[in-house]
Amino acid sequence: MSYSLIKWSILLSPAFMVGLWEYIRHEFLLPYISMDTGNWLSPLIVIFFTLIFSTPLFKRLEKIQEELNQERAYKAMMEERQNISQDLHDGISQSLFLLSVKVNKLEKHLTGPELAEVDKIKQTVQHIYDDIRYSIQNLRTPPQEADQIYLYQSLKSLLKEIKAETDIKVHLDWDFPERALSYKEKLELISIMKEALMNVRKHSQCSNLYISAKEKELGLSCLIQDDGVGYSPSNDAESHHGLRIMNDRARSIGWLLNIETSHTGTVLSIVKGG
Repeated sequence: MSYSLIKWSILLSPAFMVGLWEYIRHEFLLPYISMDTGNWLSPLIVIFFTLIFSTPLFKRLEKIQEELNQERAYKAMMEERQNISQDLHDGISQSLFLLSVKVNKLEKHLTGPELAEVDKIKQTVQHIYDDIRYSIQNLRTPPQEADQIYLYQSLKSLLKEIKAETDIKVHLDWDFPERALSYKEKLELISIMKEALMNVRKHSQCSNLYISAKEKELGLSCLIQDDGVGYSPSNDAESHHGLRIMNDRARSIGWLLNIETSHTGTVLSIVKGG
């Protein structure tokens, strides 16, 4: 039933009820019900039948209005995300690209220690550019609904990018009961995984990446392990900030995040107790 039909049904139903009652009253009930009694019964009967008939229509109308409000809010949100992504692309992204061009030109005229410093700047600019590009892609992608978030598929997409853009060998062992997880848990877990895998690409210099997610006797566990140079967030403000965000996300869903690192690699674990 359309919004317009529901609205007119609600508006006209009292008049229809009054007309129907008066017809029945005068045609069939006058010998049994006095005029005064009928006058008292008229509003009560009209109210009673109007409530019975109109209540479902009001609920339907409220549902339609809620859906319209949600659609407007979603549209406004997507427009804002598009505007932000466009600003990032037209502003920061293009500025970083021009900066990388200038750094490349500068690199041609330097040697020795200065060249090494320029190379570090070049790598930093590239990392920032990659982060901005990733953010733009996320902003242009509609957020997933609760029943459309699949950790395994999302993780496979992330790993596909790693395989396409790096020489890292990926080893995946996935046996995770996703149906047992809430929408917020799925959302925060995939965000933690994105941050962790980004750190692996940027800093680990690893050859192999091992990811396992399983249900154990004491709860659920997800491990991300590499065989790289180790992880030292205390020496990297950006990494330290990323670690804090991951910890906050894990705590928000009642999970425990832990990082163990050595010269033989890094192990990040995300655990939910039973």
